Amino acid sequence: MVAAPSEGGAEPDVAAATWLLRERGSGTREATAELITNLGISPPRLTIGSNGAVRECVRAGLGISLLSRDAVARDLQTGSLRELHAPGTPVSRAWHLVGNVARPLAPAAERFVDYAIETGTFTAAV
Repeated sequence: MVAAPSEGGAEPDVAAATWLLRERGSGTREATAELITNLGISPPRLTIGSNGAVRECVRAGLGISLLSRDAVARDLQTGSLRELHAPGTPVSRAWHLVGNVARPLAPAAERFVDYAIETGTFTAAV
C-alpha cells in the first residue's frame, strides 16, 4: 500500500481514505478488493485506468492504493511515495506470462521473459 509523503509522518486512516483502484478485470483491483474485505472496511473508491495514473494520483495526495512493488520501487526510493502498513500487507500474488507459441516474441518481450526467469519472478512452463 502506498500514499503520498506526509508532513509529520501520520498514517492515513485506511478506512476513511479514498482508495484509488485499477479498472474492472485488473488483478491489482481484485487484490485490492480482497484486502479491503479482509480489513473489514468500506472506504470511498475511485477507479483509475493505469498503474502510472494511479501512482501519479497517489503522489498528488488524491488517495491511497495497493500497487505492485515493482511499479512503485523508484518512487519509494526517492520518497515521492511512502509505504503504508496494514494487516495483510504486503500482498503476495503469482504472476503469469502468456504467449502464443506459434508466434515468436518481440525482442523486448523476450528480454522481459529472460529477466523474469533470471530473477526468479517466474518459472518457465510450456
